[in-house]
Amino acid sequence: LNACIFDSHDHKHDDHEPWEHACEHAGGTPTNVTANADTALAPLAGIPHTLYNVSFTAGSRVKLNFTEHGDFGFFLSSVVPVTLTTASGDTVAFEETVTPLPGCAELAVMHVAHVEEGVHFLTFGASALTSVNLIVEELEHGDGH
Repeated sequence: LNACIFDSHDHKHDDHEPWEHACEHAGGTPTNVTANADTALAPLAGIPHTLYNVSFTAGSRVKLNFTEHGDFGFFLSSVVPVTLTTASGDTVAFEETVTPLPGCAELAVMHVAHVEEGVHFLTFGASALTSVNLIVEELEHGDGH
């Protein structure tokens, strides 16, 4: 999981920790979205290399639309409870969670999950916080490239 694979993106892709690439985007200007408990109203917040500031309440969610299957990292600026589900509501387990992320003060946690192509939702749990920054990055294509 330690390689960035977006060849078309304008960054060097040397061997590095998965969060180092996401951290490059964490200092930018975020796109502000407000999570919604209604899946039909949940905002899209999963475009790779994009920093989102998500305002949330317990049970609210953002929509992620994956155009291919593979391993993805879900990077958050604070440790808040999140659950990843498919459009039909099935939970997608996080295969790995890393916190803290050494050398990246802007991000606090990385969750890694293997996702299938299609719509998913990231649902926020109860937290004292009301917003968090989110970056979603593809870590490895489903075919291992």
